[in-house]
Amino acid sequence: MTVPEGNYLARVRKNAIEFPPPIRRFCEEQRWDRFEVLVLDKDHLVLRPDRDGPAELNLESKLPLTDAIAEASRIGEQSVMLRIEDGLIHVAVRKVFETLGFRPQ
Repeated sequence: MTVPEGNYLARVRKNAIEFPPPIRRFCEEQRWDRFEVLVLDKDHLVLRPDRDGPAELNLESKLPLTDAIAEASRIGEQSVMLRIEDGLIHVAVRKVFETLGFRPQ
């Protein structure tokens, strides 16, 4: 499977990012089920596939975040934008992705 192009809207509920189907399918094919979650700044996260990473996709294709990461990123209970680039999943908080011109596909 090729990398899904574009940006995908993902809901965040109870400190967990719900992966949209194209991202979920790609992760399953690549065997990406564990991630290291990096906070770039208060509006951006990066999910780096890591077999020993602390964050694991659950059976509902949700990636739980620690309270510390949720607070540092101000992710809250909202929607975020996901994009796969250079072997990483980039996460933009909603208030930022609208100003950057990203729109859900």
